[in-house]
Order: sequence, then structure tokens, then C-alpha cells
Amino acid sequence: MPMIDPIGTNWLYKDDTHGLADGIATPRRVAIVSITRSSRRLLRLVDEAQRERGQSLVSKATLETFALLHGRKAVAVPYPIYFTKEMKAEELDAEINKGTPYSKAGGEMPSMLYTKKGWLPGPWWEASYWFTGNGAEKVWQAYLGGQRLPPMLLHPVKEK
Repeated sequence: MPMIDPIGTNWLYKDDTHGLADGIATPRRVAIVSITRSSRRLLRLVDEAQRERGQSLVSKATLETFALLHGRKAVAVPYPIYFTKEMKAEELDAEINKGTPYSKAGGEMPSMLYTKKGWLPGPWWEASYWFTGNGAEKVWQAYLGGQRLPPMLLHPVKEK
């Protein structure tokens, strides 16, 4: 999932910061799916900040924000995700990348965030790797039905 700047969005957890000197004015980054690889050095920085200074953020922002604040590298690696909804590349780009040049996937109403108003409609509902919606189940059922599919990340399908 892309990494975004949560400031200026309607994300439910955008102001969920604790113990940071500048509070909600602290520059932050968020990767919506909490699947993040980290260096030992960054994990130690986070551990020290949490234990000794009581600093914390919502899990989707912790490693990315501490990397930003401490001059460490944070990279969002693109996942091979399949969208069951037929869309042209330009339409998908416009839906996902609504933000400013420095936070393309962000903006006030990013399509992947849970907001105070609930879920925002967008292409993620039909994605193969999204924890809600039914995209993964549709892809799985197509695979079980014999459809040949490209390699992709598939979210675990839950039993009904």
C-alpha cells in the first residue's frame, strides 16, 4: 500500500499521537496496511521512544513516522494487487492518487482510509488485498472455478 501524509486527510486516526513534542503538528507518514519491514536500528529507536518517552502513534503510522523523524529510509513497496472492477489505468490512478504531489495517495479524502464518516467508496473494496469488501473472495472463487490469474497478493478469505 502507498505511504501517505495523514495531515489534512479525514482519516479517523490522523490525530492519534501521544507524547510527541509537536503533538498533531508533528510530520507523519502512514502505510495503511500494517505490513512493514524494519531495520533493527529503527525498531530500537521506536522501542526507546515508547519505553522512555511515552511516544506512540497508531500502528499504521509508527515505523513510517519514526523513520521520517529520525532521517531513516522508509519505502513503500508496491504489492501486486488485482482489482475485480474493470477500470482503465487512468481512472484507477485518479481514484487512488487524489493527493498533493508529495502525498499522491493522500489528500483530504483518500480512497483507502476509514474516516469519521465511515469508509470512503473507492476501488479498494474490490481489491484482492483488502481486509474488508469482497474482492479477495471473488478472486479466490474465480481461481477455484479454474480461472487462470496473474501472481498477486491475496488477503485471507474468511469463512461465512
